[in-house]
Amino acid sequence: MTVSQEPGRPAAEFPLSFDRIVGRIGAPIFVLDATHEVVLWNGGMEALTGSSEADARAADSVGEAWYQDGRRAKTLADKVLDAPRDAHRQFDVERIDDGDHPEYRDRSTFTDTRGDTRHITFSASPLYDDGELAGVVELVTDRTEEVRRRQRIEDLVEEVTATMHAIQRGDLGARAEFEDDTVDDELLAVVDSLNEMGATLDGLVADVDEQTHDLREITREVADSAARMEELADEQADRTEEVADEVSNLSATVEEVASTADSVADTSRQARDHAENGRELSQGARETMSSVRASSREVRSDVDALSGTVDDIDAVIDVINDIADQTNLLALNANIEAARADRDSEGFAVVANEIKSLAQQAQEQAGEIESMIVDVQRRTEGTVDSLEATEDAIDDGVEEVEAGMRKLDDIVDAVGEAVAGIQEVSTATDEQAASAEEIAAMVDDARDRADRVADEVTQVARAAERQTEKVEEIERSVGQLRGDSA
Repeated sequence: MTVSQEPGRPAAEFPLSFDRIVGRIGAPIFVLDATHEVVLWNGGMEALTGSSEADARAADSVGEAWYQDGRRAKTLADKVLDAPRDAHRQFDVERIDDGDHPEYRDRSTFTDTRGDTRHITFSASPLYDDGELAGVVELVTDRTEEVRRRQRIEDLVEEVTATMHAIQRGDLGARAEFEDDTVDDELLAVVDSLNEMGATLDGLVADVDEQTHDLREITREVADSAARMEELADEQADRTEEVADEVSNLSATVEEVASTADSVADTSRQARDHAENGRELSQGARETMSSVRASSREVRSDVDALSGTVDDIDAVIDVINDIADQTNLLALNANIEAARADRDSEGFAVVANEIKSLAQQAQEQAGEIESMIVDVQRRTEGTVDSLEATEDAIDDGVEEVEAGMRKLDDIVDAVGEAVAGIQEVSTATDEQAASAEEIAAMVDDARDRADRVADEVTQVARAAERQTEKVEEIERSVGQLRGDSA
């Protein structure tokens, strides 16, 4: 019999038989004739179903040889023989070729002779001989291992999914357990990766939880510190304001002191000038006193010399008195001698009387001169005493003037030093006034900065509050991640 899949076209003659060719194919293949009898059952079918070709031929139907569970279901080949053109519509199978050579496909499960469930897909095509339906060929694909592998993969996915859901619910200790030789190592590595991820996440969450608690404490401390800083900033701003006022007052006071120091410096310079003038005047007074003392000493010397002269005059007076006394005696003797003489001696008597009178006058003048000399001596002695007292007073005055000069020298030096010091104080005060103005400006700037710092500290405090809220949210999230009820 010549078999062709295309109606009206005979197949070419081939030296090998159809059975020998199909029998060497490892894939399960069987062929039914138009009467549903088995004409070919290769080794692949025998390995799949556990039924030999003889068993298949001896069975009432090919389904009996196929299904060892007692079913008498039709195979796809039977359905194609019943409806070769529209089996897809009559039996709800898939038609994968709409041309003149239809091919149908379906899938099913069955229990083999070992009691194992087998998953298969199969495709069947009608066979024609000279346009007449001669039979059907069916190719079976055993999907059991694939299905089992897929099932195990699904089990793996389910296990991984369940573990992931457990972790999502907060059971960070959940771990996937799956072992199967049919699943590729690459897929099994997912289990190890998931478990490692779970362990890492568990440690990470624990660490985050611990760090979050520490962060919360730190944040609270920061918030408290920020609050205290805010209070201190406010206090500092107030203090800075007070300092600014005080510095302003100080600046005004320093300016007044600077002005006063300048005035004092001028007054001190005037005092120095007056002291120097006083020293010059004292120098002149000392020279005048020295001159007076020298003149007094000369006067005293002259008075002493006058006193000596008066003594000499007194001696002369004594001589004159003696001469007067002798003249009186001589006049007396002359009168006596004239009395004894004759009358011609009257002229001699007159002369004697005149001499006596002259002697008396001389004696009287000498007495007056002596009185005057006594008065001059008395006055000279008083003058000498006065001159001695004056000299002592002049000496004391000179000493006092010299002491005053020394004091004036000290005063001039002290006033000079005071002027220099006051000048330095005035200069320093001017510089201090300028510095005070700079300090006032700096304090104003510091006050502005303090205000800005206070604003910044306020923002820090608000940020710390927001950070605390965020930390609390993180703690709640971590708690939910760990499955805490809180």
